[in-house]
Formats: sequence, structure tokens, C-alpha cells
Amino acid sequence: MVDEFVLLGVEREAGKPAFALVTERGTGRYVGSAFVTLNQEMRERLGNGTRPAAIVLTWTF
Repeated sequence: MVDEFVLLGVEREAGKPAFALVTERGTGRYVGSAFVTLNQEMRERLGNGTRPAAIVLTWTF
């Protein structure tokens, strides 16, 4: 099974790992949070000050 979600935002707390807040693609309904590991290139792209319209996260179960 493969599902796609849209990254709503990132929640950070000092001393703890950051986690992604995700919504259903299409409906925008909040579905929960997830820990996401990004490679260096993706971290740089997200941290360079530009905000994409949407980031689609794909999970395979």
C-alpha cells in the first residue's frame, strides 16, 4: 500500500527530534505527525528560505 501526504509544517522542541505534521493529499485533512529523515540536499533546499507550495511525502506500507 502506498499513501501520499502533504507536509503541513514541522514542529520542533529543544532537545527533541523535529517531526512533520501531515495532511491528506486532496482533502487537506490533518492525519498526524511523522519523523522524516532527509538527505543533505533536501535539508539545504528546505532551509534556503524558499517555501514550496507543497511537499508530497509518500509512504509505502
